[in-house]
Amino acid sequence: IAETAHTLKSSARTVGALQLGELCEQIETRSRSDEPAACLPVVQQLPDALTAAGQRIQAAIDQAGSVAEASTGLVQG
Repeated sequence: IAETAHTLKSSARTVGALQLGELCEQIETRSRSDEPAACLPVVQQLPDALTAAGQRIQAAIDQAGSVAEASTGLVQG
């Protein structure tokens, strides 16, 4: 659990998904304790953090597409 959480934490932070990275850090830390079940409350928060990260990524893609269209004069129909 700790290794997977560590990898996801690093990847999330690299792309700016800071909330997701923070949750992964908590999971990583808790999974190394004597009570790995303490991860469960944090794990239950992952779907919302993943959804938020996905929405931010989609918004960035949409914005990049709008900028590209504006700079080339192309309009999609």
